[in-house]
Amino acid sequence: MSIGNFPLKDGKQEYKFNGFLLFINRYDRFLTWIENFFLIIASLLLITSLLLICFSVIARFFLKINVSWTIELSEYTMLYLAFLAAPWILKNDDHIKVDVFTQRLSKKTVKVLDVFISIPASIACLLLFWFSLQATIDHFQRGVIITNVLGIYKYIPLLIIPVGSSLLFLRYTHKILLLLVPKEF
Repeated sequence: MSIGNFPLKDGKQEYKFNGFLLFINRYDRFLTWIENFFLIIASLLLITSLLLICFSVIARFFLKINVSWTIELSEYTMLYLAFLAAPWILKNDDHIKVDVFTQRLSKKTVKVLDVFISIPASIACLLLFWFSLQATIDHFQRGVIITNVLGIYKYIPLLIIPVGSSLLFLRYTHKILLLLVPKEF
């Protein structure tokens, strides 16, 4: 019998880890669904941003129309792209890493090192979530407006930071749980 990628053995330990592995599997499916949804939104935002920049260049040089709002909009889009795509990148382990040191270590040592790196990273994401949520709520309640070309409420660009960092925290938590599962399970 197996659950997801975790083959189970017979005996009392199977019963002990069965519910835990089921929880990890469901947790992963839930996070993956949200990450894929965010990735679709990020892809659409990227395409929109590219089209807006092309429109801006054409409008400015050929039509002599001032469309400076496109630059501001693409700045906000870059912020959204980073926080929408980051959890998916973490899940697939596609982030930038220097492996000159770790490639010489044993798999067990790399696993232990990965746990010790993931714990502070998850705490940092949790802190980023908390403080950015407080700032977003504060800007929403006070009705702060960014006095730029578009003049939008400041909480709108800030909103993605607590959303993205919370999902990063959840993904790091999942990664830590997977690293703590004994290899024979």
